[in-house]
Amino acid sequence: MRLNALAVALILAVASLIARSSPAGEPKPEGAGVVAARVSLYRDAAGKRVEREVTINDEARIRTLVGFLPGVGSGRTSNSAAAWEADVVIMLTRADGSQIRVSSNFESWSEGKGDWDVEAGFEQFVRGLFP
Repeated sequence: MRLNALAVALILAVASLIARSSPAGEPKPEGAGVVAARVSLYRDAAGKRVEREVTINDEARIRTLVGFLPGVGSGRTSNSAAAWEADVVIMLTRADGSQIRVSSNFESWSEGKGDWDVEAGFEQFVRGLFP
């Protein structure tokens, strides 16, 4: 009887984990596990070429940043790919050390496997990181 109770507890624990995980093919939560972000700005608001960089380690600011990039780090792909130059490149670092490279022209963003629209306010937030 004790073995059956243990088996039931194990089955319930596994079922709980499965229910909380993302279904196959669905994006993971944005920025899952991201602990740092290095933001490299290559064009100022006037379009002039610049090279500025800032690193973000604050959890709230990282959450805000990745919130502008729906589905980032989920591995999704699309056939949409435009010919644009990056105004900003963001290197997101996860707790396990893996990295996600994101480039953007402030209208679209890409991990190199398709283009996606950024959320409203992205450019203002990023430019605000650079005093």
